[in-house]
Order: sequence, then structure tokens, then C-alpha cells
Amino acid sequence: MSSFMVGDMVNFLINEEDKQNILEEEIYKLIFDKCKNVNQFCFHTTREICSYPNAKNFFSNLNNLKLSFEKDPRFLTSSVKLQSLELNNDFGNYNVNWKYWESCLDKASFPDLQYLVTSFLPSGIERLIIEKSGTNILQIEIRFPHNEFEDYPDQNNQLIVAISKKCPYLKKLTINIDPTNLIEIYRIFCNCKQLEKINFTADVYDPKVDVVSIRKVVDPNGDELLRIISNVSPKTIRKFSFGYKWNFTLEGLESFFESWKCQKRFPIKFEGYWEIGSTWTNKHDELVAKYKDEGIITIPIKKIK
Repeated sequence: MSSFMVGDMVNFLINEEDKQNILEEEIYKLIFDKCKNVNQFCFHTTREICSYPNAKNFFSNLNNLKLSFEKDPRFLTSSVKLQSLELNNDFGNYNVNWKYWESCLDKASFPDLQYLVTSFLPSGIERLIIEKSGTNILQIEIRFPHNEFEDYPDQNNQLIVAISKKCPYLKKLTINIDPTNLIEIYRIFCNCKQLEKINFTADVYDPKVDVVSIRKVVDPNGDELLRIISNVSPKTIRKFSFGYKWNFTLEGLESFFESWKCQKRFPIKFEGYWEIGSTWTNKHDELVAKYKDEGIITIPIKKIK
């Protein structure tokens, strides 16, 4: 069930805007009162429907919830049965009261949570959700973090630590890594022994420049990341994806592939995406092709043109 369905229903039945608003409100009230077995809801409406009668009971029975950050987060305190949660701040809204969200999440609990997807959120919000979960999370996809905050490296570190402590059964992980926290990836690999797919991005800014739009992007060196993956990642790893600004030397890349081959590990799906201006060259492509032919890699690397 979704807010879009309600909106389409209203637009189909009535053309007058004032009457549409009244009808939409009544439909939500009817849903909350009569629909007892709804377990999935896509929340995209400007209405404060959380204050409607029976809304709390409705949200308490949901297993799957998708919403954006224009909403009052108080209802999350009653959403104890959630197995899948997707939170989107896709327009990069900087006016969200994150402190209020934190205070609500402090009172929440997600013991059955298995899937978490976020976009354009501060790391502190994602960390709180994970800390309030049980140990059942299987997939985390953290896309486009709010990394313009001064304390982003510290918040990113705390997020990595939370994942390592609370997600022993994690199978898929997408996360942005501040290069200053690269060593902390050890924690995830040492404690999340069932990881199969990892996607690491990095988008680091020069802290000496205050204006977000003109910050200089610093390209992190990916050789250390490859070394950590080679030496510490669990044997269950099947796919490594990376993006944005990870850059590898030819020596570092070859060392990674040779180590993987010597360990006789399962052929890894090695997939990367580069922006124009990265240090990836035709020599890197040739090296990848060599190890693909040897069976160390299962697919070729792709570039963004």
C-alpha cells in the first residue's frame, strides 16, 4: 500500500481541490481504522497522517516501510515489527531537524530489522537505527551520505563500529568510507563473517574549505583497501564493487589479484565505476583482463564515460 495509490484514487474520483483534500484525509482514516493486516507501506504525502486516529496501531503492524524525511518520526517508536526500512532524503534537505530524529530513534526499537536502505542521511541517524536493531540485519545500503558536516569522519567511524557489533549475519553492505577510517574496516570483516557483497565508496573533501560547492575532492588511495580485503575479508566474499574516488596503483592491483589467486579463493566479481579524471588507465584494463582470463575475476570492470 502506498500514498501514491491514495492520491490516484482521489484524483480519479474528484476534480475540486478542496474536496480532494477532504476525501484524501477520510481515506487515510478509513485505512487506519479498517486495514488490520497491511504489512507494507510507502509513505509519500505531505499530510501529518501519523496524528490520525489508529495511525499508531497501523504502523505498529508494518513489516516494510519506505518514507522520506519530511515526516514526523514519532511513529517510528511504535514500528517494532519492521523487517525492511528505507529512509530517503533524496533532495538533500538541509533543514531537517536531525536532533529531533535522534531523540525519536533513541526511543525506538527494531528487533526484527533485516534490510536498511538510506540516502542523503547523516551517519549518526544510520548508526542509531542499527544500534536499535537486533542482530538480524542481512543487508545495509547507505547511499550518498551527508558528509559535509565537520564531524563526518568521527560519525562515519562510529557507524562502521556499530555495523561490526550489531550485524553478525550481514550479507550485503554498501557504505561510504572516510579514508581516515579505513583501518576500521577490519572490524567489519572480523565480525561480519557471512558477507558476500561489498560496495565501498569514498568522497572526501578538503576540510580547509568551508563552502560545500567548491570543496576540493581528495582522491583516496585504494591500495590499502585492497590489502585489507585480501588479508582479512571472510571467505564468503563473492563481489567487490567500488566507486567515486578509490584509485589503485598497478602494483597494488596486481598484488591484490596475486594474493587472491594464491589463497585459492572463490573467483571474485570485481566491479568499479570511475568518474572522468580518475587515475585508471588502459594498463589497469590490461591487468584486469589478464586476471579475468585466469579466472580470478568473473566480470570485466566498467567505466563511466
